[in-house]
Amino acid sequence: MARLRVLRLNLGLTQTELAEKAGVARYTVARLEAGEGKRPFPSTRRKIAEALGVPIADVDELRGNSHQTEP
Repeated sequence: MARLRVLRLNLGLTQTELAEKAGVARYTVARLEAGEGKRPFPSTRRKIAEALGVPIADVDELRGNSHQTEP
């Protein structure tokens, strides 16, 4: 998603660096930025938000139409 890419680039991180910092696979970051694949688990969104140093609301667009609840 565009928001994720902007947040990542504002910190000067590559997809690989963000993935490593968040503890997720690089292809997960790439697919999320491209808007491909399934909606990420809440834990994945939380890890990415923490790695970016932003509230989870800033990456909530990744949730899409998910009916999952935050733990």
